[in-house]
Amino acid sequence: MKLTMKQIKSISAELKAMPVIEDDDKECSNQEAVRLLIKDIAVLQKRGYSIEKIAELLNSKGLQVAPPTLKSYMQRAKGKKGLPQAAADTPPPAAAAKFFPDPAKATFVPTPDTEEI
Repeated sequence: MKLTMKQIKSISAELKAMPVIEDDDKECSNQEAVRLLIKDIAVLQKRGYSIEKIAELLNSKGLQVAPPTLKSYMQRAKGKKGLPQAAADTPPPAAAAKFFPDPAKATFVPTPDTEEI
């Protein structure tokens, strides 16, 4: 059986309108839990809490993780240089300007090729 474009568009619209299924009982690994809690953990660090104290708090709540493991999970969750994964591959605007100056402000003027080496 073949479908018309009208039928496909109708199916697409129905699929897009489907509600998100919240699965609050879904189990997560410790690493996934740290990834989901990374912003909250970062706030605690800004408030002066050490990795050891944060690990102790997490352990008391049922997330069994040693401080070195927590630090490793946090580094993985943050990606390169402590930036979120999506931003890790793009240079910050100031760094981009350093390597890619405004062509309108260029001072280099190329000269024609010559026979000299």
